[in-house]
Amino acid sequence: MASPTSSETKLEKGTASTEMHNFPRWKPSWNFWKVFVALSLLSFISALDSTIVATALPTITEAVHASGSQYIWIANCFVLASSVPQPIFGQMSNIFGRRNLTIVSVLLFAVGSGIAGAATNPGMLISGRSIHGFGAGGIYVCINVIICDLVPLRQRGKYLGIIFAFAGVGTTIAPVIGGALAIRDWRWIFWLNIPVSAVALAVVVLCLHLNHVRSPSWLHALSRVDFAGSALFILAMTSLLWGIITGGTQYPWTSWRVILPIVLGSVAWLAFHMLEASGAVHDPLIPTRLFANRTSAAAYLLAFLANVAIQALLYFLPIYFQAVLRKSVLASGIAFLAFAIPVLLFAILGGSIVTKTGHYKPVHWFSFGGMAVCFGLFTLLDQDSGPALWASFQVIATIACGPTFSAVLPAIMAALPESDVALRSELANGGAYALASQHVAASASAQVRGEVLGVYVKALRATWYACIAVSGLAFLLVFVERHVPLRTELKTEFGLKEKGDERSLAVGFEVGDAVAG
Repeated sequence: MASPTSSETKLEKGTASTEMHNFPRWKPSWNFWKVFVALSLLSFISALDSTIVATALPTITEAVHASGSQYIWIANCFVLASSVPQPIFGQMSNIFGRRNLTIVSVLLFAVGSGIAGAATNPGMLISGRSIHGFGAGGIYVCINVIICDLVPLRQRGKYLGIIFAFAGVGTTIAPVIGGALAIRDWRWIFWLNIPVSAVALAVVVLCLHLNHVRSPSWLHALSRVDFAGSALFILAMTSLLWGIITGGTQYPWTSWRVILPIVLGSVAWLAFHMLEASGAVHDPLIPTRLFANRTSAAAYLLAFLANVAIQALLYFLPIYFQAVLRKSVLASGIAFLAFAIPVLLFAILGGSIVTKTGHYKPVHWFSFGGMAVCFGLFTLLDQDSGPALWASFQVIATIACGPTFSAVLPAIMAALPESDVALRSELANGGAYALASQHVAASASAQVRGEVLGVYVKALRATWYACIAVSGLAFLLVFVERHVPLRTELKTEFGLKEKGDERSLAVGFEVGDAVAG
């Protein structure tokens, strides 16, 4: 096992005396709770939009007369627009303030939703989805960063658990809401975001007043932006995702139109990291110090592996319901509630355990070991499995997966200073095919239908085996982590300014040196 790094050792020595039962005197104020509710709403509605369109895609594409290639981009432009700019949003929040970036992100999200809902052609719909995806990416980053600015690390898990649980519920119930709205009027899939965004925006404007050290001039602020790194990162991620999205759908995987973007994206990704590590950039987009200790590096990998496994579950379990059990889109969403409803409880529970004990490794072992077990149970599912079986398996999956929403991020943060919160948080975030397959299977003869369902069962079983491997690898990675005591004090220059306070909640930061951010 590798020896502990200097940053981990210093943190352990500096906080060991406060590790057990020494909670901070920090208490959430009424103003904090108003902000927290607004952030929870934004978490729910932005996550909802990542999957809500999937079940309504056939209806939407028919209404706007989209072609096959346009269909692909209607489905994927939101994900592309929301994921690529996230590291850039993290740096921007440091330079221009969390509050300003949150307001801009919510406005983009609402405006894009309005454009998408009013779309009369594919181009307008893709543009609207891209704009509100761009806003959603900013919201993802701002939520994580603001919670980390307002809550001490030791107590952060339970609050992040609630935030991430709202996102998890939004993601899982989105197909139900999307299917129901598609039957009535698909445009409300997008317009529903506007009133929710308006409420959240009003709370943010009125209550979210954060300290922010203002640059002496706009020129100085712009000089801190890593333009070269941002350009390389956007080129790399856009090129990679372009190849992955079009591969196997718009073009065969062997086509140069797929291979070339993936190769160019990989080269640009390597060049980006070389630039960031070279020292040529004064304020790099993703500093190499974020990966300088084994605990944070292992936790980043755990976050990635957890997302791979959970996203596979969110995508392929509905396919099992629709293609194998031949349930409708709405019935499939209802069947999936056995996972969606309890996830809120177990995400909060995982964060609360970390808060109470100050230890994250036991929660990681429990979660990733449990995920390997639940995916193993999923391999037993076939066309003859009854509701009691698949519902109980989902509950077991919820018990295992729920704590990962809130217990992984504290491990990333434990060995890094609070000044890196925006940079580290940014790194920690096919329904139509299933629908078509359902109709094919239902219209086939009994013999052919049995063969088709057998193919689906085998394909899904291979997916679950892959997820067992991912979960097992994550379980082993927990051994690489080292216990670092979670800080019980809050030291940040971006603290919440309470009415009547002469000083910010940030330790050692003068309000007179800042403006509301």
